[in-house]
Amino acid sequence: MGIFRKIKKTVKNSLDSESSTYKVISGTYRYLSSKKYQLLVEKRNPFVNKEKKQVKRAVKVIRELKHNGKDYMVLYNPEWLGVANSTKGLFEANVPLEETKRKSSRNRIVRAIIDSNIKQVIFSQIVDRMD
Repeated sequence: MGIFRKIKKTVKNSLDSESSTYKVISGTYRYLSSKKYQLLVEKRNPFVNKEKKQVKRAVKVIRELKHNGKDYMVLYNPEWLGVANSTKGLFEANVPLEETKRKSSRNRIVRAIIDSNIKQVIFSQIVDRMD
């Protein structure tokens, strides 16, 4: 039996379920259990880790473009070699980004673009998704 379950069992047996102490402890237990689950799922799922690394790299490149004073950026898929090579040849402000499946990843990229005050975003063969 895990430590969280032992704590839950002890608290449940010793406190009244209507007391504020019980409610605080049970809320904390639920919060910690959900965080533990999230950590385990992300650790087991290599696609989530890969996507997080790609998004982190894309945000870093977007911030570098801001410091270089670029007013445009091009998002392209680095896995598609023909498109990637032609995009690199045509544009200077390139941001490699594969398909993102998580809404939080997309929101992070959008937030980085907004914060960098880039005036024009060009999409070079990004995968269409139905969300």
